[in-house]
Amino acid sequence: MRGLSPYLVVDEALAVLASPLAPPLLKRQARHAYDRAAVKTFSYRIEGEKMRTNQKGFTLIELLIVVAIIGIIAAIAVPGLLRARMSGNEASAIGSMRAVNTSQQNYSQQCNGYSPSLTELRIAGNFLSPDLTSAASVAKSGFTVTMVQSTLGAAIPAPPAGCTATTTNYYATAVPLSFGSTGTRSFATTEQGTIFYASAAAAPADPIPAAATPIQ
Repeated sequence: MRGLSPYLVVDEALAVLASPLAPPLLKRQARHAYDRAAVKTFSYRIEGEKMRTNQKGFTLIELLIVVAIIGIIAAIAVPGLLRARMSGNEASAIGSMRAVNTSQQNYSQQCNGYSPSLTELRIAGNFLSPDLTSAASVAKSGFTVTMVQSTLGAAIPAPPAGCTATTTNYYATAVPLSFGSTGTRSFATTEQGTIFYASAAAAPADPIPAAATPIQ
């Protein structure tokens, strides 16, 4: 019975033990073989039970721990992502104010004054990109960009052809669409070319106060 699996040895041994024709010596050998094989089959069953036990899934406590860890990581990462997004939005708003100032300088060379609105910069000769001239106020990168005639401004009499309502002074602003979410600063600029900011939902007033903080 050597070389056989324990299960076959058990079957063969039982057959010998049940046979009335088997000699006593063969039956003793079959009994010994049966005992050894029975021990082996029992150990196989124990190992199988251990393997099945080790293959069990996660417990509820383990899942709760994983969820808690994910929550902690999110609590750390999300504020950083929001700050990065707001910084990007504010950089875009400052870029918009600079673009307005540049376009106004070009406009003034043709019209002998400044445009009182974003749309006039487009109508008079596409001095500013379409994303900033589609309406009197436009939303771009989390900010609302607007431009009007300054309270210090006065209309230029008889502006050149193609120029409408040309003025001596303008006032442009960029304010967050959602203060604290899309930005934490508001910006303003005039024909002087300096960009000022306020850490508030409203831009520096028109006319811009002498104490207003410029962009460095």
